[in-house]
Amino acid sequence: MTLDRRRGYIRSSEQPEDVLERWELPSYSSGKPQPKDTALNYDPSWEPPELEEEQEPQVDLSMLTAEVLEEIRQAAMEEGHEEGRAAGFEEGKDAGFEEGKTEGFDTGKTEGYEQGLSDGQQLIEARCGHLDTMLSKLAFPIEQINHQVEQQMVELVLHLAKSVIQTEVQTNPQVILNTLREAVNALPMAGRQVTIYLHPEDMDIVTSAHSVESLRDREWRLIAEPSLNRGDIQVACGDSVVDYRIEDRISQALSRFAGQNLSRDPEPAENDPGADVLLGADKVVTDDMVNPSSNQTESDVFAQTDEADAVSVESEPQQTQQSGDHDGQPV
Repeated sequence: MTLDRRRGYIRSSEQPEDVLERWELPSYSSGKPQPKDTALNYDPSWEPPELEEEQEPQVDLSMLTAEVLEEIRQAAMEEGHEEGRAAGFEEGKDAGFEEGKTEGFDTGKTEGYEQGLSDGQQLIEARCGHLDTMLSKLAFPIEQINHQVEQQMVELVLHLAKSVIQTEVQTNPQVILNTLREAVNALPMAGRQVTIYLHPEDMDIVTSAHSVESLRDREWRLIAEPSLNRGDIQVACGDSVVDYRIEDRISQALSRFAGQNLSRDPEPAENDPGADVLLGADKVVTDDMVNPSSNQTESDVFAQTDEADAVSVESEPQQTQQSGDHDGQPV
């Protein structure tokens, strides 16, 4: 059997295998290792042959015509123009970007500085105003507390006075009778029948004080009106109506009193039109009546109010035109 080297593989020859050959020791004189049998009979010393470089075909310049040369020149010119255009575009883009970046940075820096300065100034002014307010409150705490206490005391006195007047209206029948007389006298017409609207309980007080003959002589027609409060009286004569509501009279008198005290410019009591008490024409509301002392009992306060002659109001009674009479049952 002989060995045939093809493509790096060791192949057996076509000689019959039964022919025996003598085996000899390998020669060690050569530096290259002898091929060894592998699973694929591959020779590791085999190297592929070197490939020859392909040479570009030579163009015969004698075969070029004027048209071909013109086409080549035109193509080269277009290629150069395109390359120059691309290079100029990139260069202009880079230069414009740097210039725009620098200009935008400078403009933004200036505007940002001005905006920050304006916002900071406003914030400083707001904080300074808040600080001034706190310092003023710390500097004058007693004055502020005194002013608040004065307002609360005035409101308390007004509330107590209003409560006392409402209680007097409910407990003293003379208040209702005097108020009725003043309301009738406020009518512009005399000698005509007068229609009087009262709260049912106030109507009982009037009927108990005046007989039927007395009411007929006075030409008074009493009508119970549940929608009215205690102390409210409405008097109608023809087209004239006098509205005597206790709540309005109390509010007017106390509003004048509160306004004068809160403004810290009170006038003498004798010159105050709201100083006349609502409990009587010749009586003035004093501190003893609103806030009795320890030596004066509540019964003494109401004893003073029982001496009142009428519920008076300095403002003129309101007169309105009424087209029709109220519904109700006359007494």
